[in-house]
Amino acid sequence: MATASGNSSNTLSVNELATDVLDSYKVQFPVIGNFAYDFSSDSARRGQTITARVLSGVASASDYDASNGYEGATTDVGTLTNDLDITLDQHKYVSISMDYLDMISTQRDLYGEVASTMANTLGKGLMEAVWNGLVADNFSKSVVKDGTTAGQEHNLDMLHAVRAEMNTNGTAVAGRYGIVNSSVMTQLLTDTRIASGDFYGQLSGANGIGILRNIAGFEAIYEYPAGDANGENLVGFFGDRSAINIASRVPSDFQAQASRANAPAIASNSIVQDADTGLPMMALSYQKAGTFDIVATLTHIYGLRFGKGGSGGSAGDLTDLGGVRLVTA
Repeated sequence: MATASGNSSNTLSVNELATDVLDSYKVQFPVIGNFAYDFSSDSARRGQTITARVLSGVASASDYDASNGYEGATTDVGTLTNDLDITLDQHKYVSISMDYLDMISTQRDLYGEVASTMANTLGKGLMEAVWNGLVADNFSKSVVKDGTTAGQEHNLDMLHAVRAEMNTNGTAVAGRYGIVNSSVMTQLLTDTRIASGDFYGQLSGANGIGILRNIAGFEAIYEYPAGDANGENLVGFFGDRSAINIASRVPSDFQAQASRANAPAIASNSIVQDADTGLPMMALSYQKAGTFDIVATLTHIYGLRFGKGGSGGSAGDLTDLGGVRLVTA
């Protein structure tokens, strides 16, 4: 990260700010990396539909024979995937303004200080949309554990019950994850079998948000403190990579639009993508005339697709069996 020099506190370019936000985004909301995603720096508009493809079948094995060689039986690749139409119905942004006088009078790195806050704002919006989609209209399978009655606790036994349900449903065995509210995570962390070094040895550590890793068949289980009941007594969700699908694009390049109209651009823009996932964001910036204050904006467009795709889908459709809801009744 750049450091302050002289009387200038504007030590980061907007591109560097966007990169810092993406890095912070992954740290604060790591579960996003467990979803299936179609990320691109291509431009799009809100309401546009993106067709993504997810793995939905397996190829069959055959016996080799001298007459047909390896062509006796083949599996059409089209039968191994599903097309998922994802509507880009979310266009979110976060903007900050930096007072010119503050910038020239402080040694503080104003850009760097707000990167985590900007990431939190964008990430909270995305995670709220994810949680709101974890309903019976999208996922037909559930495990009921009230969390208080004997035999119904949210503990290691519960995780094994969810694992067994997913195995029965044919959920992919690799890449499984969980998202649970704070009450469930607290009960999991206080299960002595999970915390004890004789078993999993998982402690909450210094981070206030709980994460369990490599436990009961799940690569990771993440705490989501803002998880409400969604009107369906929802307290958690467990899935494979196909269960939740996200497509993300960036808005149209306004500089290109201005150029086509032979008009001067009044701001600068650039696109920054996360190196690991490809998640794109557009960074915009301009300086106000007269005050010289700087305004920086980060924005992206995205859409989500869940399980069987709503009340019009039937049990087992699309990626319905890729997820199981945890409910209390």
